[in-house]
Amino acid sequence: MKSFLNAKVRLAFGFAMLAVLLMGLFSFRWMLISDESDRWVRHTHEVLTNIQDLALAMESIESASRGFVLTGEESDLNAYRANVAKVAQDQAIIRNLTADTRCSRFIFLLSKSWPPKESSARIWSSICAGPRALPLR
Repeated sequence: MKSFLNAKVRLAFGFAMLAVLLMGLFSFRWMLISDESDRWVRHTHEVLTNIQDLALAMESIESASRGFVLTGEESDLNAYRANVAKVAQDQAIIRNLTADTRCSRFIFLLSKSWPPKESSARIWSSICAGPRALPLR
């Protein structure tokens, strides 16, 4: 009788440890998903901030060009040139921030359906390994 109770206690303890282990694994998985989601939110905010900077620079170009037409002052022309350079810089930043978005998103979705299928490999090669593909981070 005593060994029967001892076996029950061990079995109950084993199930409890298994439950704790499974809860830890699920928690870790959701933490990883949450971190990935947070990274995408930060990336989106960075892209939106740069788009707002680009819009402001374009408005400043318009304002400076109108000022130069009205006054003919060199300071307005200098402001125009500076803002044209700022627009080019902002466009390059936005292009770099969004260049790998399709590829990164595909890899994230592919990681959810492991192991990948052969068709997934073909899609990946067309999306990520094309002539303009960037190295993965």
